[in-house]
Amino acid sequence: MGPNGRPILARLTIQNGLMGGRSYLFHQDVTTIGRTNGNDLIISGRTVSRRHARLWFDNGRWYLEDLQSANGTLVNNVRVYQPVALNDGDVINFGDEIVVFNTTY
Repeated sequence: MGPNGRPILARLTIQNGLMGGRSYLFHQDVTTIGRTNGNDLIISGRTVSRRHARLWFDNGRWYLEDLQSANGTLVNNVRVYQPVALNDGDVINFGDEIVVFNTTY
């Protein structure tokens, strides 16, 4: 929870491709990211795997995990091999797709 007991939301803003400039807010405990239906966030880039990554909130922090994607997940240009805590302003690459992570209330 954030100030005044309000939930901390995750905002993912896509920076490139056909979806560039679009922002998405997430408040649920677990969010899946990939290029096919059934994911909470669908990014249609060809280098995004069907089930690419998972974003979740736990104990006051947002975390990101790569789901053994073919083209990898990077946070601030560092490849993710295990779950990583995210910070406001982190730049995430899902394959070639660039996304900025922010928190908001």
